[in-house]
Amino acid sequence: MKGVKILITLMMSFLISSCSNQNTSLVENEKAEEAETSKELISIVVEIDSVEFTAKLYDNDATKEFIQLFPLTIVMDDLNNNEKKYDLNIDLSMMDTTRPQKMESGEIMYWSNRTLVVFYESFDNAYGGYIKLGYVEDIDSFSTLLRENPTVTITFKLD
Repeated sequence: MKGVKILITLMMSFLISSCSNQNTSLVENEKAEEAETSKELISIVVEIDSVEFTAKLYDNDATKEFIQLFPLTIVMDDLNNNEKKYDLNIDLSMMDTTRPQKMESGEIMYWSNRTLVVFYESFDNAYGGYIKLGYVEDIDSFSTLLRENPTVTITFKLD
């Protein structure tokens, strides 16, 4: 009987520890996102088929390097029916990559190996290697335009 009590105590300790570590990870991710959004935002224009959208970029090294490419006109292809992607011909800074738990419609990110990504659907995410560059403000119209066209020509330029 004493052995069963010890086993139950060990199992409870393990479960409590697991929950605590998971919550700590969630809190750390939330703090990192809050810090990113509290920095000064850079206003840009994202143009698709002569329709202009206002976007805000975060103040980070990758964004500063991305802006150096402006004005940038690229053809983005659909991927997974939730995002458009384009492989840049240069590497942006990859110092602060994250694994967002959820991708949000309208987000602009840089992923892993030279890939610029623009999301038009929100979904749960299981992959890492992302750097948040910014987001489009009018996500409803923006998302509809991306959703309806398998390939789009997008221009990124300073406001």
